[in-house]
Amino acid sequence: MKLGTCEACPKATRCAKQVHLMRKADQRNVSIDSYPEILPARWEKPNQEQLAQQERHLDGLAAFLPNGDAARGEKLFNNRDKSKCITCHLKGEKGVRLGPDLTWIGAIRSERDLLEAIVFPSASIARYHEVVSVATKSGKVLSGLLVKETVDKMFLSSAKGVVQQIAFRDIESARYSNVSLMPEGMDKLLKAEEIADLVAYLKKSKPPAGGL
Repeated sequence: MKLGTCEACPKATRCAKQVHLMRKADQRNVSIDSYPEILPARWEKPNQEQLAQQERHLDGLAAFLPNGDAARGEKLFNNRDKSKCITCHLKGEKGVRLGPDLTWIGAIRSERDLLEAIVFPSASIARYHEVVSVATKSGKVLSGLLVKETVDKMFLSSAKGVVQQIAFRDIESARYSNVSLMPEGMDKLLKAEEIADLVAYLKKSKPPAGGL
């Protein structure tokens, strides 16, 4: 059955765009069965000893938070060579929309949450920012953030911004990962005082009192 036009959908609406994609898929004879199912991340039993060690480490870093300086944190956040934050995150008009948008992050996250996200990014992965791991029929394993889909391909972006395109017909399996695209180790690259400065800057990132 060929898809017609949707007279009820005004142009440039989500409905019209979806119908357009459906028509393109129909014209290419793309079967619904060719779209890969992305399986949920595998559940792993938490390692209680490791969790306890992480909490103790966060407790030690949290002791520096009261002395965090937002002005220093802003400079560090925008330092591409040192913190690399804006190579993946959007903050106002600066940065890249690869990781979660941090423009108003201070309004929805506590200092402890922000600290944990910096030091242990895989502890809590933001929705729609999960890494997808893809196994191809040729035996390759590719992974990255799902940034785009067409009628016959998916596009995965790495933490370095390299985008790979994979044809659906070449995919053997696909699964969400429980490991964040953001690598761990910020607490080894930055001093405890610098992490406190970053947290202070992010915590201060809130919308104006009167709203947006």
